Amino acid sequence: MKKIFFNVILICISFNVLCQEIKHNFGFVISDISFPKRDYQKYRLRSTQFHASYKPSVVIKEFSKASLIVSVPVSIGFSVLTNKNMERSAGAPIGITTHLPVVCDYNFVEGNSENNGAYFGVGFDYFTFLFPEDRGSNSYGPLLRGGYHFDIATIGLFYKKSLETKDMFTIGLSIVRRNK
Repeated sequence: MKKIFFNVILICISFNVLCQEIKHNFGFVISDISFPKRDYQKYRLRSTQFHASYKPSVVIKEFSKASLIVSVPVSIGFSVLTNKNMERSAGAPIGITTHLPVVCDYNFVEGNSENNGAYFGVGFDYFTFLFPEDRGSNSYGPLLRGGYHFDIATIGLFYKKSLETKDMFTIGLSIVRRNK
């Protein structure tokens, strides 16, 4: 974890040196992890997360109606374990979770608008979760995302396929306030 923290700090410092402006945005993320079903389990477990998000981003290249942006939308929050029907059983743990993705987005604007437009991107996500009875776990893998920029906010969806565990994936919704 110290190596990851050090690398994120190094990336942020590099952005300050190499780029003219870092945009800072804040928002929230709701996501759902689907765990693989074990032989001894009746249902497949899910983990629903609610996160506050901070998204520093930097424009790498600008085109006439598009741009290429790199961002690190870091988020921290809590998670609830549920079964396949989103039912929380008595005594089901609530844990602390973090997301640390690095993404590259291609943004394009609509018509004459300078602010409204869509985006799609790819990246890599490192995710940790810590429950009271457990020492914690992590998940990492490629991330696909897309969404739409409005004047005051960006709404997006993402999907992550975990590399460390077969049949484990994350889907989510993010809403981020836009600073112009």
